Formats: sequence, structure tokens, C-alpha cells
Amino acid sequence: MLPLWWSVMWRSRLMRGVSINSLYTSLCFLAVACLSLPLLAATPQAQAQGGDTQLLARIDSAARKINYSGLYVFQQGQHVQSLRITHMVDKGQTWEKLEVLDGKPQEIVRHNDDVQVYYPQTQTIVQQRRVQGDQFPGLLMGDHYEWQNHYILKRGQDERVAGHDCELIHLEPRDHLRYGHKLWADKKTGLLLKAQTLNERGDILEQVAFSEVKIHLPFDRHRVAPSWATQNWRVERQEIQPHAWIAEGWQFRQLPPGFRKQAELKRPKGDSKEGQANLGQVIFSDGLTALSVFVEPYNEQLHQQETLKNSGAAHILAKRVANFWVVIVGDAPAETIRKLAAGIEFKSVR
Repeated sequence: MLPLWWSVMWRSRLMRGVSINSLYTSLCFLAVACLSLPLLAATPQAQAQGGDTQLLARIDSAARKINYSGLYVFQQGQHVQSLRITHMVDKGQTWEKLEVLDGKPQEIVRHNDDVQVYYPQTQTIVQQRRVQGDQFPGLLMGDHYEWQNHYILKRGQDERVAGHDCELIHLEPRDHLRYGHKLWADKKTGLLLKAQTLNERGDILEQVAFSEVKIHLPFDRHRVAPSWATQNWRVERQEIQPHAWIAEGWQFRQLPPGFRKQAELKRPKGDSKEGQANLGQVIFSDGLTALSVFVEPYNEQLHQQETLKNSGAAHILAKRVANFWVVIVGDAPAETIRKLAAGIEFKSVR
């Protein structure tokens, strides 16, 4: 439920000791995969699941269906980042703009499924089509409702966030394979204004929260336009496509309970030294937490021994499988990542 694309950019610092630098070059463009994706629709099946599912579906729906703009702060471990998000919907069309306010300027602008990432320092625009992921203030992931088997929903006392009265929701894990969450949702609209990821002791591992937000803004295309004149900028197209990695021989024999496959993707590495070779990605989710498995050919000069690192809620494990280098990334306890990694095998079907 945290801004996956941005937290992964922070995690790239960890990955320098693990290798797959090319992986994280391309992951810097995960805004495409995650920019307020409509992760869960409130289908009749959801309605049948009762009030808890309807409550979370309302939160997720608010992130997609209403107009809002605000500043929020994302904190992961010792890293803190400020961003501005503007979300506009009109006549079935969606526009969104995410501005990075600290460090090097960047903007991510989306119209429906078309995303453009703007880098003013290099005058570059990276174009992609979005794929599956999660993005604050969106919440749920996938088209199943098994999260209720793995989390207990409890309601807390109302609190104020960024000047708005919010309902506090606790999501407590039923096992030790996932983290807990605290959510603050605007009582009038359901928009998620603050979220925390907690370990088993209740310590805050990650947090994202609006410091100010305006809701139900009138539609204005200028709010979601890039901040620079870009007529002469270089344009790069990053193709991300579905790909049948499992059918080609990849097996995942020890999925943590409740996690199901959400997507199989093929993406360019984005490393000019290595050309545009493809990188494999398989995404799993339990409805609230996403785990990604990345695969590239093994290179003994680049890839080191098996490594497990963490930052905030994120754990990252790298290991060799057959003639490939595999990296597992997820906001989950180390045991969950190890369990998934232990069951990864490759048996060529060709």
C-alpha cells in the first residue's frame, strides 16, 4: 500500500551490494507499474464478503474515482521523501501527476494507462504502459479476497490527519509471514490519508502520510500537465509486456499461504552497457502485500553469493538458480522471502 515504485528506488541502494544494477535501473521506472492502478473493483463478490471488504474496497475506490491533490511524505527506515500527487477524473478519463520534491526533480504523468516519466536534468521522457502494482493512496491488489483469511480487521478511535477527520483501521496479521498495517481513511470520502507498516512488536517500519490534501477539486487539465516545455526532449520507449515465464519452466513450489500470482512480465533492463536485454518479473500478492521475483541470466563477474538485506519493511534476497540470477523483493518478513526463494526452480521445457 506504500508507493512501491519510490520505495524500490530507495532499495536500489541496498541492491548495489547484491548486484543486478540493471534491474534497478529499470525499476526506477516502476511508476508505470504502480501509478494509482485500479487494483480492485468493488464487484458483487466483494459485496458478498461483508462490511470489512466493503470498507477496504471503498478506500481503494476513492483513490481512483475522486479528484484530489496534496503533499505526502514517505518514510522508509532512515530515508524520507516528499512528493505531490494530483489526481483528476473526468468523463471516464483519468489523469494523474506525481512530483518528486526532494533531490533531483522528476515528474510522472499518467493519462489512463499511458505514463510518461520526465527527467529535466537530462531532458528525457520515458514512456511506458502501466502494469500491475500498488500505489498510495490506493490499497488493494488483485481480484481475490483471501486477505480476510490472513488479516484481522479492527476499527480504532477516529483521528485527524492533514485537517480531515479519519477512521482508523488496524489490519493485524494472523501469522508471522506478513506485517501489520494501520490505515487512516477520510470519513467523508474514504480516501486513504495515512498508512503505516508495522512489525510483530508494533514498531513502525514504513509510513506514508499526507501533510496537506484537497479533496473534490474541480477538473483542471493544467494541474496534471508537466512543469516544463518538452518539445525538444529525447523520448525513450520502455516496453513492458506479459510473458509466460512459468510455462517456460519457472516453478514456485513454496508460495507463502495466501499469495497468488498476479502477473508475469518481460521488461527491458534499461542498462545501455548491456543493451536492451529482457528482465523477467513475476508478481505475487495476498491482496495487501506484493512480492516480486526478478530473473536475469547469471554473470559470475556481476553476481555474488546469496544475500539477504533489508530496509524498513522491505527484504531483498538474491541467489543463483540454474544459470540465472534471481532477486526477490517484498514488504514482508525475512522468513516469507526465504520461503518463496527456497521453492524457486527452473526446468527448461524446450
